[in-house]
Amino acid sequence: MDEEKIREMYENMPDDQLLNIALNEMDQLRDEFKQILRGVLRDRNLLSQTVKETISAGEEEMEEEFEKILESFRQTPCPLCQGHSRLNALSLRRTLGVLLFSFKWKRVVIGCPDCLNKKYRGAQLFNWLLGFWGFPGWYLAPIYLLGNKRDYSNMLNSGDEPTEDLINYVKENQKWLKVKLLQ
Repeated sequence: MDEEKIREMYENMPDDQLLNIALNEMDQLRDEFKQILRGVLRDRNLLSQTVKETISAGEEEMEEEFEKILESFRQTPCPLCQGHSRLNALSLRRTLGVLLFSFKWKRVVIGCPDCLNKKYRGAQLFNWLLGFWGFPGWYLAPIYLLGNKRDYSNMLNSGDEPTEDLINYVKENQKWLKVKLLQ
């Protein structure tokens, strides 16, 4: 839905209905809609200390739940080799040059460190061997090679911490993962 339509809907709601949403349904709203709701409550001077505390508590619970889901997901077997190392994610780019055209792909790969290493080396080899054959590949292939190297180095430097790619993947799929992992 459009954010302006949501803002208009909240502005047209009676006070008691807005407070009911803030107190009981805040955890079900997307982040941008939470911000809009807070703004409307603030404009109407309905954002009392009780409502603020309830909203903050809901956000803390959601953060704890997210951490629990992230940790549970990292403990699952590797989807590539079925090994039991802690999962992480890596964003890999590939380009295939064909005369005047270049085809490009970007995807996030989730797996154990060994599998991510293999996928990284495969993507780099693909870019080196097939990326430069098209005119756009002369500039795309080096960019993709350096971008892959940067992301791989960041993953290695983060140690056992989850990468941004993994955190974003879990955030995007949090409800599905919650059902699958925390049954």
